[in-house]
Amino acid sequence: MKYLGTAALCLFSTMVQSNDLCMTEEQRVAGCELRNGKSVSFCKASNGITTYRYGSVNKLELEIAEQKPGTMLTLSESYSKGAAQEYQAQNGSYQYTFLDALYGDMEAVYLLSEMAHRGYDVPWVSESTLAHHTVDKHLTVSHSSKGDLARLYCQDDDHFYGKPHNQAQYIYILRETTDKYRTTVPAEIAECQPDSKRCLSIYEDYQQEFAVLYFPAIGNSVFVNNTAYLIKMNSGAMVKLAPEIVDTQNQAQSNGSGIIHLTLDNQQTVIGLETK
Repeated sequence: MKYLGTAALCLFSTMVQSNDLCMTEEQRVAGCELRNGKSVSFCKASNGITTYRYGSVNKLELEIAEQKPGTMLTLSESYSKGAAQEYQAQNGSYQYTFLDALYGDMEAVYLLSEMAHRGYDVPWVSESTLAHHTVDKHLTVSHSSKGDLARLYCQDDDHFYGKPHNQAQYIYILRETTDKYRTTVPAEIAECQPDSKRCLSIYEDYQQEFAVLYFPAIGNSVFVNNTAYLIKMNSGAMVKLAPEIVDTQNQAQSNGSGIIHLTLDNQQTVIGLETK
């Protein structure tokens, strides 16, 4: 590890482009601009040595070079619906782990199949509006005895549900959706009659930026039962809620109280999810 002086930083800043912290003769193999305004770069030199850098082109705060070529790359895999790479840099008891992953999944397909199965057609929930992949790009700072200390998300990370990484600035309260999203349930689906809420419940926040679709169990469903999805309407990004959230939400629904309180940071990442 080494820290750079002012003269070296001046030279360094002339050799990089934009938020890339690699020298002109190096190849950036991983990195991004973070939401905190800093950048992270893993740069490979011609001798195969990869160097971790953190900071900005005007102020490089940390630089760590691997001891042997290829040791910083701890994960590299590809599969039919995505790929993932993970790099790690060690500085004494501190570890810096960068994950760059693209995940494809079948959750949107299952959700749409279940809605069709239950006879619902909601205009904003469709093949074209739901996201079928998630970009997961972040830097995790951890300590050998203290565990994870911080998770810094990249600007192009499209997760919207995760652990806190910034001060919460907004709180939205989900409520039962307005009539604009209500649909009638075909009479032939006996399990949903006479109370359509037995079939599907939709909740939204007051600014209609997020919605929860909750699927209570019905007898002949083979897709989704006792499950809820949180959806960000403007991007179609979605996440399946944990079973305990669904159970608590169901109890809140039955006693008439509020459904779910959503706590967001200033990037509209959900950092808190609880019933009230």
